[in-house]
Amino acid sequence: MYCSNCGSELPSDAKFCSNCGTAVVPVNTLGESETNPNSDMAIEDTVVRAENDKDSILESGNELVSALEGTIPGVYLVGDQSHHLEQDNLASQNIQIPEVNDSLSENESSLSNSSAGVSANSDNSRVPYEYQIQEGQPAYVQNSVNVFPPSYVSNDNKAETQGLSGSGSQVKKKSKLPLIIGLLVLALVAGFLIYQSLPSVKYDKAMNKGEVAYDNKDYNEAIEQFQNALSFKPGDSVAQTDLFYSYDNLGMEAYSNDDYETAIRYYDEARIYCPDYDKECVDYISLIYSDWCLNTADSGAIDEAERIYNEAISAGYSMESTREELDVIIATAELMKQGQEVAQNLASEIDSGSLPFIFLEYNANGKGFANSFYEAGGEFPVVFDVEGCEYSKLGFYVVDGGIAFYYGDYSGLDRNGEGKWYYYSSSGIGSYIEYEMTGTWENDVPQGAAQEHILQYSSSVPTEWYVYSNVKDGLYDGEVTWDYVNDDTYKGSFTEGLVNVIDTVDPNGNKSNVIAYNESKNAWIYRSDDVLGRLNGIFGFRG
Repeated sequence: MYCSNCGSELPSDAKFCSNCGTAVVPVNTLGESETNPNSDMAIEDTVVRAENDKDSILESGNELVSALEGTIPGVYLVGDQSHHLEQDNLASQNIQIPEVNDSLSENESSLSNSSAGVSANSDNSRVPYEYQIQEGQPAYVQNSVNVFPPSYVSNDNKAETQGLSGSGSQVKKKSKLPLIIGLLVLALVAGFLIYQSLPSVKYDKAMNKGEVAYDNKDYNEAIEQFQNALSFKPGDSVAQTDLFYSYDNLGMEAYSNDDYETAIRYYDEARIYCPDYDKECVDYISLIYSDWCLNTADSGAIDEAERIYNEAISAGYSMESTREELDVIIATAELMKQGQEVAQNLASEIDSGSLPFIFLEYNANGKGFANSFYEAGGEFPVVFDVEGCEYSKLGFYVVDGGIAFYYGDYSGLDRNGEGKWYYYSSSGIGSYIEYEMTGTWENDVPQGAAQEHILQYSSSVPTEWYVYSNVKDGLYDGEVTWDYVNDDTYKGSFTEGLVNVIDTVDPNGNKSNVIAYNESKNAWIYRSDDVLGRLNGIFGFRG
């Protein structure tokens, strides 16, 4: 329930407003006043209807005071010496109590001019009112009891109704401070929201989030945030730099895993958002396309390699050097098909013991695979699998400008185990050497016992011999025997490739230093000055 005058909330059983003193008039559902004739509200209703009758008002007030005397604190007769408001108490509140007559003149516009007063009964006894009503002045309330509602004080410029509580404090009008504070809060919130919506603020937020993600190596999140930053500050060099390196990290990771398409996609996107780094992106994409193309060609997928190359050219990337390398790979790929056939045939001929005619037939028939492969820029060694032969692999090598091949055991591309090592060299028309070495290899180097078989043609007169030795890292180390076919045998010794010179005397009595000597015939095959200071050993490893 609320006061009809000041709007204060009241208890449901209140008869007067504790704030302004206005009488409470209950309203039924039809808007009509309801009065209980058996309650004190009957008196209040009488006061309301006597608005223009001051005498009636005064009389009714006296009657009400008399009725309430002794039941409500603050309502008492002057003759009652037990009243709560003593004279000195009233004086301390600067309240004066003037004499009030029991009648008012017609010219008086108020019931009393005093702040508080008394009225005389018909027997001239002094009865203090709860409060006096003054023209144009508020009514005062004692202990929240309002006998004469202030709403009935007539004044065109009526001041705001005030009252005194039981403690004597003054009830003030409602403060506007909460409204002002609310408006200030709303203004601050609106200002904050406006500030947060500024592009510069959004740019800073996005950059901060991007840098945190980059430090955590969350490059996808970093890319998203740096792109957001550029949307608020287009063309910003700092955001472009951070965004480029985010793409670069993802691109290089994909490239290292041979995921060429993904790597290219990252750099293509970087070109869109990072124009400051367009050149770097183009260089990286060209490199990736080149490696993708060439590695695909090396695997034998020539058609796919051509497709990748054409895709790069269509996209505008430079592939000139790649074209040259691709042509070599394509050429060598064709030669590899030929080389596979040659390797299979050579292995079969070696198993059949047809040496020394292998290279003669090989060259005469135009099957010089190794030479053609070398001239085409092929990479050596090149190793082929062979089937149905003593060994499973045969590989080609370039040695001293000539071509050699190994038929034997391998570990990857390294010669390991038993095998045969062949070399062919031509020094002019009708002059050439064919060489075969059989022995043990460790980590691509001859070690231990070795047998060499040499066939030399000079002016169509062949010379054939065998050399038996112990080798260390491909060099003679220990006793060496030269066994010439249809001739004598000679012996000598070496220490880590260097000859141990033998002192001899020729048939004419001249001393001579030789390396291979036939003691029974007092004959030698090499003079020391032919080999002194030169390392000796297996072909391809000697000095």
